[in-house]
Amino acid sequence: MAEALDIVRGDRFPEFQQAREFMAGKQGPEALSVRSYLETSGAGAFLLAAAILEEERRRDLTELRQITQSRPLENREDGISDQDRAEGLRAKNVDLRKVIRALNVLSEAPLMSGANLAEQAVRQDPQSQLAYLANANYYRIRERWLEFDRMMGYADNTEGGENRALKTYLRAMEALVRYTDPAKCKALLEASLAQSPGFVRAQANLVLVERAVEDSYAQLQKLREMNPQHIVVSLAGPMIEREYFAAVEFENARRN
Repeated sequence: MAEALDIVRGDRFPEFQQAREFMAGKQGPEALSVRSYLETSGAGAFLLAAAILEEERRRDLTELRQITQSRPLENREDGISDQDRAEGLRAKNVDLRKVIRALNVLSEAPLMSGANLAEQAVRQDPQSQLAYLANANYYRIRERWLEFDRMMGYADNTEGGENRALKTYLRAMEALVRYTDPAKCKALLEASLAQSPGFVRAQANLVLVERAVEDSYAQLQKLREMNPQHIVVSLAGPMIEREYFAAVEFENARRN
C-alpha cells in the first residue's frame, strides 16, 4: 500500500492503473482509504488534462477572433495565409472539444468509485483521516462545498500527520475554485510542498496558477525535474514555453 501511495504522491499517472490492479479487492479501512485516494487522484488527473486543453482552446478561439474580425484575411510572414490558419484553428477546436469531453467522461467512473470506497472505509474506521480527505477531494471536484466542509471537519478531528500536505493541497484548490483567490492558492500550494517536497500534484498546480509567464515557466522547470513525464509537462509545457520565449524575444528586441 505504501507503493500505491508513492505513485499517487509522485503523480505518476501512467502507473495509476497498475496500482489499481495491485490494490483491487483489498479490504480493511486502510486499504479502502488508499484505493479511494488512488481513484479520486486518477480522476483529478483526467480533469487536470481537460482543464489544460480547455485553456488552450480558449486561446485558440481568441486568436481566431483576432484573425477573422480585427483585420482582413491576408498572407502572414510565415507564408501561411490567414484563411489557412483560421481553418486550422477551427479544426483544432473541434478536436479539442472531443478530447475534453472524453476526459470528463473518463473521470466519472473513478470519481464515483473513490467516493464509494471512502464511505466504506469511514464505516469500518471512523478515524480514517485519509478516507475523509479522499471524500473531500471528491466533493471539491464536484464543487459541493457543504459536503467538502463536513469531510474536512472530520479530517481535522482525526489523527494523521502524514496527510498534512494533502489537507493543505485541498485547501489550496478550495481557495482557487471556491473563493477565486489565486494568491492564497499559490501560498497554500507552496506550504503543501514544504510539508511534502515530493507532492507532485501541488507543483503541477503551481505551474498553472502562476499569472506571469516567467513564473509559470520557472515552476514548469521544477515540475520537469520532479516528474519529466507529467501530464502538465507534456500538455501545458509546450504552450508555456512558446509564450515564455516569445516574451524573452520581445524584451530583447525592446532593449535593442
